[in-house]
Amino acid sequence: MLNVLDNHIGVDGIRNRNDLARIKGLVAEAAEGLLVLNANDPLVIAMGHQREPEALALVAAADDLPPAWLEQRAGGHRAASYSMQRTGMIELHWECETVLSLPLRAIPASDDGCIDTMAPAAAFAACLAHGLGMDAEQIEAGLRSFGLKQGHQRGRFEVLVQEPWQVVLTWGDGPEAIRSLARYSIGKTEKSSPGRRVLLLTAPDTRTDTFLKQVGQACQGFDLVITASWFERLGREPHEVPALLAEGIRSLGQQAPAVIELGVETEAVAPLAELIQAGDFCVVCTFATELMREGLLDALGSGQKLA
Repeated sequence: MLNVLDNHIGVDGIRNRNDLARIKGLVAEAAEGLLVLNANDPLVIAMGHQREPEALALVAAADDLPPAWLEQRAGGHRAASYSMQRTGMIELHWECETVLSLPLRAIPASDDGCIDTMAPAAAFAACLAHGLGMDAEQIEAGLRSFGLKQGHQRGRFEVLVQEPWQVVLTWGDGPEAIRSLARYSIGKTEKSSPGRRVLLLTAPDTRTDTFLKQVGQACQGFDLVITASWFERLGREPHEVPALLAEGIRSLGQQAPAVIELGVETEAVAPLAELIQAGDFCVVCTFATELMREGLLDALGSGQKLA
């Protein structure tokens, strides 16, 4: 259980995070083996209160280890920690020993530590694998090889084009995810030649107005953001989502990226191809990864598709 956030508030009668926690808690109740919980999220950690410590694994950020996590580790039960710093570590603890300690950069899919969300994902995966009976050597071998095959990152930080610009296809839902994309883009361009950090941003139209504005506010760090609506609309007019995302971006004031509203995401691909310049680093954030991949490769045909 990774988290309880605002993504689905306002959908299907979900009024707040407590409602969502009750729904997600049904999955936790149904777990017959190991239940892996985010110890930094109070709504998630509460899902483990009726379970014995040996039936739990707790995961927490290394710079924010809560009492429940410390008790879990001190008792010799499964616990994992992670750091999202580029030089951070992922560690797995079991029977009062550290059985795995791996640099984030050692995971190929982390892109030399630029994709910091790989750190918590790896910590959760390590707990799950250990609970399924894999030893530390097997887990480390799996993490060190993840990202070496193209299918490992299909639709998630998938590099589509690398010359004369870079284009990365991924998806992200919510302000937390978009902030991680901004950190990724900054990390990838720190040492490169001058160019713009460009984001094509979409979101489902089932999200609330407040949520969509918060997603826009998370775009700080990009130079240009193109806002668009999800290709599959469920109630809003095509212009509504792009406008709400753009409103959030412009609320950042002088630090706000430039913003262009372009309607439906599939129709935004051609204008993006005209706007992008040599040296730009462009992230395309979409839920329709298969559809958008095809459109992007057609529109940016002068670039080089990776094997």
